[in-house]
Amino acid sequence: MGFAALYPSYILETRVSIGPFKTRQEAEAARRKLKALGIDAPVVGPEK
Repeated sequence: MGFAALYPSYILETRVSIGPFKTRQEAEAARRKLKALGIDAPVVGPEK
């Protein structure tokens, strides 16, 4: 039996990084383009 047979309602999740961007405004513009494609994505800043 395969994975799908054992767990028929599993969710496939993928993590993708885009950038870097010079400004937060550029990152927000990219996020809006992703949202228009049906991809909801947060904007995360650099580690401090």
